[in-house]
Amino acid sequence: MWTCKGQWGKMSGQKRTFGSLMATVALPQDLSMCSQVQQLGSSAGALLSSLCESTASAFVRVHVTKRGADGNLLCYDHKDPVTGAVTQKEHVFTYIKDVKSGALFLDDTQFVVRVKCVLLAIGALFYTPGTMVWRAVKTALVTSIIAVETLAATGKLFLRGKCKESAAALKKGATSIATECNTGLYDIVKAPVCGLGCILAALYGIAKPYHGRKFEAMIENIWQNGASYKEDRRYTCRCPSPARWKNLTQEIKKPYPFYLAWCFQPRGKITDNRYTLIKSEPL
Repeated sequence: MWTCKGQWGKMSGQKRTFGSLMATVALPQDLSMCSQVQQLGSSAGALLSSLCESTASAFVRVHVTKRGADGNLLCYDHKDPVTGAVTQKEHVFTYIKDVKSGALFLDDTQFVVRVKCVLLAIGALFYTPGTMVWRAVKTALVTSIIAVETLAATGKLFLRGKCKESAAALKKGATSIATECNTGLYDIVKAPVCGLGCILAALYGIAKPYHGRKFEAMIENIWQNGASYKEDRRYTCRCPSPARWKNLTQEIKKPYPFYLAWCFQPRGKITDNRYTLIKSEPL
């Protein structure tokens, strides 16, 4: 019997502070539009170069120990079935490592990855238009919220005789609305491109599972603006009082990603200080 200790599974970003409601919220790992286009191009180039690359030469299985957010090694309690004595042992994690980048992926078998790729290719056909519809709806909601908040703030300042501050608040609100509209339009246009890329990578993954998983992860990370899978909406806390208007508007504005295949995302890199390589072996 064992139970993991330390910070394993504790997701970062659960407690975030937000500035003015009129400000555009951004995750710390956001990629700029230019960077996203460049990475899509480099991903396509890397995909073509991998066609003649064997799985055995591109990936290896590694066994590592891992440190939690507190800097301590992640261990488990081992209970002796005879004596009942409990001792702590270092937990050894097994990953599939990309030889070129050092990225660590879940140690799924090639058959499991193939099955996931098939499901992913089918799911992306529905996920892509759904994402486009949601982004359009969210853009309309956010711009409406910003407009209401801007008018309220501008009106209060004007009634207090602060005309200069009132004009500044109006300008800030108009800038936020323009930024949100531009970002929303870009996300809507980007969706079918990234969706098609994910489908092609998934189909490639049926033939070469680990290669396909790697490229699908790269494309979907770009699709989600470079945000970590740990920021996924399924792993982050909701507002404590969602019924309150202020909390509700903040919740709508938060740019949480929603990964279609979060399990394809790298769990880190072997070069990270929190990993210690124990053993490496061929697949």
